[in-house]
Formats: sequence, C-alpha cells, structure tokens
Amino acid sequence: MPPWSFHLIIYSSSFYLNNNDYFLEFIKDLFKKKLRKNNVTLWFLGPNPSFTLKNLYKYHSQLLIQSSSKEYLINFLNGVIDEIQSFSILKKVKWFIDVDPI
Repeated sequence: MPPWSFHLIIYSSSFYLNNNDYFLEFIKDLFKKKLRKNNVTLWFLGPNPSFTLKNLYKYHSQLLIQSSSKEYLINFLNGVIDEIQSFSILKKVKWFIDVDPI
C-alpha cells in the first residue's frame, strides 16, 4: 500500500515555553507565505507540547507538517531553512527536523 501523505516534524526545546511557540509559529507562517505563491496544500498540526512536557528544566514542542507530495515538502523546507537561520530567537531555542523517510 503506497503512502498517501508525507510528514516532517520540527522539534524545539527551550527554557521557556513561549520561546518554542513563538519559534514554531514563525516557521508555520513562513511555510504559509510560500504556499500562497505556489498553490500547494500543506496541513499543519501545532505547535504542540511534546510528550515530555518538561525535562531537565526545558520545555519541548513540535510542529507537524503534512503534504501529499514529498518533493514539494522538501523543496519548501529547503527554501525556509535559510530564513529560519536568520531568526534571532535561535539563540534561545534548540531545534531539529525529523523528515518521514518513506
């Protein structure tokens, strides 16, 4: 049975929950701006707290992004990463991306 959708999850951790939410909302807005230009549909879930809500005095959050096309998802991600790197809150937030391998 072939996959019908593709996912990527962006995780963030910080000492303050607001930093995570602000960072992930910024990423979500970047994706939405690119969507308007290219007429592609992506689904967003989050930002939500991760399963380990608070561990070692840090809060963890995640943003799930889903698409019906893996190529569009990866292309959008590559275009957004450069803009993410210039965001000033990166000094307060650690983050990584988990891409669906299929």
